[in-house]
Amino acid sequence: MSVGLLLICHEYVGAGLLSAAKSICGAYEGNVDDVAVTHAAQPENFLQSIERQLEPLDSGSGVLVLSDLYGSTPSNIATQFYQPGEVAVVLGVNLPMLIRVFNYSGSDLDELSIKAAYGGRDGVFIYPPQIKEDGYAK
Repeated sequence: MSVGLLLICHEYVGAGLLSAAKSICGAYEGNVDDVAVTHAAQPENFLQSIERQLEPLDSGSGVLVLSDLYGSTPSNIATQFYQPGEVAVVLGVNLPMLIRVFNYSGSDLDELSIKAAYGGRDGVFIYPPQIKEDGYAK
């Protein structure tokens, strides 16, 4: 059983990221869905519908919720669903993060959360590279 995946993002962001990741990696091994949050959205209007979406996503291994912008309405909604061992939340989703999640979809929930966070961080570079002593770009 694979961890379920739910993206809660600003309009079109989640669907676009999922489409790109699927075209690069193929289908995700687990259940996947996205929620598009509009600019004028009231968070309380999303809570019940997302609660209903989470249940079928969980095949017994939990659900990883990814959201796009820390501190925004989508991320504030996403954090409402955090439940240790059942629903993990990672904020700041980008395409490198999502590809890492697709590539490690057989991982358990906690490991997949860590892979997601590192994938997002490790996929950001300054060009041209300016290598520091620790091997990371400035």
